Amino acid sequence: MNQKPIYLDNATFDIEKDKALLLDVRTNVEFKALSQISNSTNVYIFDLLQDPTRYLPDKDQLIITLCNGGNRSSETASELRQLGYQNAYVLTTGIYGYYRWKEQITKK
Repeated sequence: MNQKPIYLDNATFDIEKDKALLLDVRTNVEFKALSQISNSTNVYIFDLLQDPTRYLPDKDQLIITLCNGGNRSSETASELRQLGYQNAYVLTTGIYGYYRWKEQITKK
């Protein structure tokens, strides 16, 4: 089976983010204390993966997972794909990389 790529670069994320459910999989403390992407929903990675249908009833919806640097969100998107959420993606650079990229392109 040929699976769709799971990683979104910053430019693609910028286009798709308003159409997707943005899942921030960091801890609640991190979510509140650190940078966030607007309109993102915080569901800690372990809570989400323990019972994904509780948070994601529609397996066809577009989902983009987020975390600080992309590690936890990559793991989450990969697990979701294995559970049948074929439209789960990850912001490759994480939130920090995305904001650094946004800062660079606005300086140009």
